[in-house]
Amino acid sequence: MSHFEFTGAERPIGAGKTVRQIRTLVDLPDTRTDLTHPEGVRNVKAGEVGGWIESKSVVDEFGNLRPRLGGTSWVADEACVYGQARLEDDARIEDNASIYSNAVMSGQTRVRDHARISGHARILGRATVDNHSMTFDDAVVEDDSHITDSAVVCQNSHVAESARIGGNSRIRGSSTVTGGCSVLGLATIEGNAVLKAETIICGTFAIGGEALIESSNHMLVIHPIGPATMFATLFYRTASGLGEVAHRFEQPWLGSLSDFRVEATNFLARLGVADPRRSLWRAQYDALDALATLAERNWQSSVASDRLKTSS
Repeated sequence: MSHFEFTGAERPIGAGKTVRQIRTLVDLPDTRTDLTHPEGVRNVKAGEVGGWIESKSVVDEFGNLRPRLGGTSWVADEACVYGQARLEDDARIEDNASIYSNAVMSGQTRVRDHARISGHARILGRATVDNHSMTFDDAVVEDDSHITDSAVVCQNSHVAESARIGGNSRIRGSSTVTGGCSVLGLATIEGNAVLKAETIICGTFAIGGEALIESSNHMLVIHPIGPATMFATLFYRTASGLGEVAHRFEQPWLGSLSDFRVEATNFLARLGVADPRRSLWRAQYDALDALATLAERNWQSSVASDRLKTSS
């Protein structure tokens, strides 16, 4: 038996769609007492009016008819659920948040504030998505991870464990952010990058390709260096053990350490011999080269050791 009914109130939401307000028929205790909300713990009482849904059932990706709100899931306040989106288990969407297209929430997930979930995105476990963040495409957010602020998680990306994605950051491509990693500011994680370290990535960094950062020892953050007085320079490990440099010359630049040496030399040559900054920046780039070379040597040794253990 359904745990809710329609109140009779309706409202259009564009694209020819209409959503209908719901009212619970049973008590729905709040099982996420770990979250802070202006109203405190949100135990829903029988007869309480909730948010808005398009229909009582949807067709899933396999063509099966499924309940829009399965288990003890709930839509509160002015939140909306439409398209083929659905909630399962004890999932809740609140405030002015919305979930649509073919997206799914399950477990004890919470979507709040003005957050948007769409596409084929999956919000699983005890994940929390709030503020003005957006999660879409085939992205998966699970475990105790938290997507907040104006962050965007999209494409085939995966956010798990206790990772926190905030600021105006972007998680995209087939990247994975897990462990206790935080990605903030204007940082972008893309490509096949994997971040597992309990560290904070912020600023305007772009980490992509085959980056594999499993501990704080797998990257160097240097600031200031060269003309990048407002931007830190990042040197991080890839899956092969080689490193990549993210630096700002006249424009943001990303490449291997060997390519960085060439680009730094060419950049300094463009300054001209009389430029007083040239000798200082040359010394800074040489120092970065020395540090990065040592780190890369250690990373490659570690990768080779791991391969030997795997093969034996």
